[in-house]
Amino acid sequence: MDTALHLLKKFQSRITTALTATATSIVLESVTSIPTAPFMAILEDTTDKAECVWVTTVTTVTKTLTVTRAQRGTTGVAHAVGTLLFHSEVALADLGFFEVWEVAGATGRPLESQLITDVLLGGYANGLKGYVDCNDSGGSTGLLSGVNGEIRLPNAAARGAYYGLESEVVFQTSSTITPWGSDAGFLYCGASGAGIADFDTDGKFMLITGLTPAIGKLLSADMHTLKCSMVVSGVHYAKYLVQSIAENYISHDFSVIAANDRIFKLSGDWATPGTVDGDGIVNISANITGASTRADLSSMWLNLGAAATIAGYLDLRNDGIWDAGATLTSAYISMQKYTSLLASNPAWLSIWELNYASDAFNVIDAMFNVNDAARALGYQAATPTAAAIGSVPFFSVGGGAVKWIRIYADATT
Repeated sequence: MDTALHLLKKFQSRITTALTATATSIVLESVTSIPTAPFMAILEDTTDKAECVWVTTVTTVTKTLTVTRAQRGTTGVAHAVGTLLFHSEVALADLGFFEVWEVAGATGRPLESQLITDVLLGGYANGLKGYVDCNDSGGSTGLLSGVNGEIRLPNAAARGAYYGLESEVVFQTSSTITPWGSDAGFLYCGASGAGIADFDTDGKFMLITGLTPAIGKLLSADMHTLKCSMVVSGVHYAKYLVQSIAENYISHDFSVIAANDRIFKLSGDWATPGTVDGDGIVNISANITGASTRADLSSMWLNLGAAATIAGYLDLRNDGIWDAGATLTSAYISMQKYTSLLASNPAWLSIWELNYASDAFNVIDAMFNVNDAARALGYQAATPTAAAIGSVPFFSVGGGAVKWIRIYADATT
């Protein structure tokens, strides 16, 4: 055992009587400042005879320890008078120790680090730290990590929960984080150093390997979502982190969209809506602060391939209201509402613009297709005989001459 590893010894003393390989009592030269039992201690400071012992009691009058031998995967061996016993702050994993548990239902921790404080500490303090210093020319041709949490699952049906890394924050009854501008969370990630510029450009938040993207898997088809799990009141809920394929905006490219599937969906109970004019469940807004020749706030296109066959309706949008018996007697219902709040008179203002190539296949059969003209459009079959009292600009061609619909005061006079 390399003595350089045994820094920061919390207690050490030498034994005054020789030990056999199975003796359970150890007499020391001194027990001053010895930790309160129980605790783990180490016998010998050499690589061939190092042994961990579990100290269960300390008798200060006789300077005697009662111990359980051969802990942490070590072997009980004989130790001579003058052998060093110490209780070290160095993690036992650094000393090459391991432990085998073979009692069903056992709980605990083979290795534990505790930092207990009743004072306000300084800028940082770590209960456990994994530190790798590559110095000037060190490094690795493969993966190099400060801390590695790895689990090898049983070669059978797994029971319980298995995670490579656990992070838990425990709050006491009066714990608060808000009064003094404090902060708390499950994960803290930071980067620093004089050469951080390259990491700022080419670094990644995380790297995930070994997954095969497909529908219903941890990594979805086309890698659009990453499955997570949220537990509320003991119930697990599957949730999904959205993975965009483009930087600085949400973008997806689907290789296949299944029949009756949705790319984007919003749904939920809206018990007492109270939106203001111009707001809604879906709200898209943008601020234009410079010159532009064109600005489209939203755009939808349906591209039809040469092999596409549509046997029924083809709707670029399909909007509607379903009424299951709501009270609507005081409601003002508009299937579409457009508001134009302008500070100056534009060159042209219209509600819709229909733009298509001038060939025979793009002739529009009707402006509206309705099941009941009177109910849907307010159509009246009577021919008015009175003179028109006004007209509505209905359409123009390319901003040219306007075609009008005449307005009458009555449908029959």
